[in-house]
Amino acid sequence: LVRRMRQHMCTLSNIGVDVLIGCNGGIWIQRSMPKVGGADSGGVAGGGGGSATSAAAGTSINTTTRAMDEDGAAPLADTLQKNRQRHAATAVLPDERENIVRVRNSVECLRLVHCYVTPDSIMKVYNEAVRLGVKIGDMMRPDMVLMLTEPTRVQK
Repeated sequence: LVRRMRQHMCTLSNIGVDVLIGCNGGIWIQRSMPKVGGADSGGVAGGGGGSATSAAAGTSINTTTRAMDEDGAAPLADTLQKNRQRHAATAVLPDERENIVRVRNSVECLRLVHCYVTPDSIMKVYNEAVRLGVKIGDMMRPDMVLMLTEPTRVQK
């Protein structure tokens, strides 16, 4: 069950997971994208002017330099594109994968007991599973589903 919310894309910042809750009932889960910033955006297009590295980078830096704003920063669209490509090329770490699966199981628990899927309800089930020390594979057992969703179901 998905209720209309002000923001359907949310970041569960405590655990580094992004969740897109679609109005059509579809839910997409991924690890969080790194923040786009000046100094840590990296790459040729990020950060400062780039004149010191123009000899090492060849002609590609010249086109990038022309595409930069008057502030010396790369256009936001280019920076976001490079950030997405770098994010897609980076392997998912085991603890990130564990968080993603635990969020997925939290959503599935909410579905099984017919509760609304919101960022708050996902985090309640997630935190309850962590507090009780429930293994990821055991989260889907019927008795655990009822136990983990208890804080959410009481609120209905």
